[in-house]
Amino acid sequence: RMHYGHPDIMNMQYMMQQGGVSKATKTVNLSEDIFAGMDFTLRGEGRHIQHSEYFHVSKGRDLGFNTVLLFFSKLSAGTGEQLLTRQMARLGERLSLPQFLTLYYAHGGFYLTQFLLSLCVPALVFIWLVVLLDAAEADFPAMDPRFAQTKQSGASVMAQVLVGQYGWLFLLFIVAGAAPLLLETWLQAGLFAAVSRIIKQMMSLSPLHFIFQAKVIGSYVSNEIIYGGAAYVSTGRGLPIERRFFIGVKNNNSGLYNDFAQLAFYDGARLLVAVALVVAAGGLKVTSELRWALIWWFLALFLTLTSWLFAPFIFNPYQFNSSKFKEDWKDWRNFFLSESVPWKSWYEKSQLRPGSGIRSSPASVVGWVIFVFAFYVVLENKIHTFTVVFPNMGTILRKYALGILPPVVLSGCFCLLLPLLLERLSRRPMPLFGFVIAVLVLDSVEAFLALWELLGVGWWNTVLAGVILKYALVSSLLVLCECAFRFKGPVAPENACCQALKDACKLWLLAHRMARDVLVSVLIYAFLAIGVCGDWFRREVIGFSASPHNLLVYRDPGHPTHTTEEVGLSSQARAGSFLAGGTGSFVAPEGVDLSQPSGLRAREPFLAASGQRPSGEAAAPNGLSASPPRRPPVAAAKAHAATPPPADFATDAAAVAATAAAASRGGAGAARRPSGEADFAID
Repeated sequence: RMHYGHPDIMNMQYMMQQGGVSKATKTVNLSEDIFAGMDFTLRGEGRHIQHSEYFHVSKGRDLGFNTVLLFFSKLSAGTGEQLLTRQMARLGERLSLPQFLTLYYAHGGFYLTQFLLSLCVPALVFIWLVVLLDAAEADFPAMDPRFAQTKQSGASVMAQVLVGQYGWLFLLFIVAGAAPLLLETWLQAGLFAAVSRIIKQMMSLSPLHFIFQAKVIGSYVSNEIIYGGAAYVSTGRGLPIERRFFIGVKNNNSGLYNDFAQLAFYDGARLLVAVALVVAAGGLKVTSELRWALIWWFLALFLTLTSWLFAPFIFNPYQFNSSKFKEDWKDWRNFFLSESVPWKSWYEKSQLRPGSGIRSSPASVVGWVIFVFAFYVVLENKIHTFTVVFPNMGTILRKYALGILPPVVLSGCFCLLLPLLLERLSRRPMPLFGFVIAVLVLDSVEAFLALWELLGVGWWNTVLAGVILKYALVSSLLVLCECAFRFKGPVAPENACCQALKDACKLWLLAHRMARDVLVSVLIYAFLAIGVCGDWFRREVIGFSASPHNLLVYRDPGHPTHTTEEVGLSSQARAGSFLAGGTGSFVAPEGVDLSQPSGLRAREPFLAASGQRPSGEAAAPNGLSASPPRRPPVAAAKAHAATPPPADFATDAAAVAATAAAASRGGAGAARRPSGEADFAID
């Protein structure tokens, strides 16, 4: 490994004599430690890097789902830049085969394998769908030359292929993936500890995490190779104890949907729709033996879909809390339906990025061409067959035009004419969400009118091929519009006509992109609502206290709920807590009911730092003044214990305990606490 070791330590004087470790750019040389190792090895004469791992005295590790993926995004982007550099090319030319294979495994090979792993399931579903739609219609099986030769349908052929790829070998790959962890734990702690750890990993849904991790790694390394733009990401290593929002409106657009929509949610929704189209096209119309043999393929599909759509929410603490779920629904409405439309600013900042330059490449263009051309060939053959079988149902040119052209005429005219009409009538502009509903309806109507003759004769596979082709063409036009708005400089000449066309194109683009986000987010939210209903039934009907969700992801079963209450304390208790420099969090002693605190009053300004106190309130006891005398902690505790608490805290055991604990820790930190209101979190 071209890395200087686990504790991030390097022999500075020695490396300075070997040419130094300074690098030119913060983008190409994002992984500066890897480049230091590669440059050092390329200097030859037997130089090598010793990588040391300290298993029991390790550095801080990322613990949360988001921080782990954020860390891997940085590594993946850095690896994408490494694969394009001269250092990696020279190492590949000069290393021996064993050294080169270890270099490939430890660096670029791992990330490229993750990319291929995340690509294999969608690629197989794409091939499955093309084969099914290219088969003859149910009423004309003899028109398929493959059926005449083998007497097998396309569904049977694809089922046999998938059984061969995802048979018992799939289980072998799962075992091989868990083997390193099993053997390492076996050597260190014994066989029982190793097996129990593997069982805990599976019960805590670790496969969903690693499938999603492969998706994130593959997206970042491929985008970095194609587009570039690597940057350092500060991850942090905090404990994952806070629940993340579904959609970020309050917290600067940092919700789970905002973070992972481009990386996984869009592809997960497309894969789900593709699987539904496979079922509609008759992909499961095979023998019962083949259907049962496809169980491993169905398992791979289920894990992939579940991970790409729901993994961030499954590993989100307290995701299925009903009150928080209602707040998520309010955030969804504010995100899409409020007058300011936070979705628009999020989309333009994270995806559109006007004026940033064209963000495309020959690889992405080739991918779109393959996808569009495959379904174009299928539809073209079906329309030709249709004109031969039904020669009296219109001209060939009209059928080709209606079947192949994208449904953009009605929605484009609507986005162009309606704003001009409302402006001429001096009416308020139509909300963006209204255009979303309008373009969805108009596109659907236009596609239906183009394919209604095929629907009339029951050629369902041809209709599905036409729908997919139209979707692909509309998506291609949307990508072209985004590229046009990313041009640096003016997009069109500055005149009224061109400006109207530009506004109409942008409105058409925003309406379609917002429709995509609305549909995908509603799909995810609807499935999560099932979990919320189940959690409510468990809590209110069955009366089971511990949440299965928390137990499933292996959280502490002793903390089934997480409740936070804000209470106001008088200045004495606030002074006692803040003089200790603490956070103000405490647990009520046994037998004390905090729901009706006798001594807790309404919130008051914290005046202890300024030496003031509310009118009618007694002075703070000794040891709790704004400028406490310096004394040993034991003496401070004795002095405070000898002083009786104020009358209004006489019956409040929790406040007395908090005040005594604060005084026993000393009085440092009073001057550091600004005046203001204090919040006490009671768990």
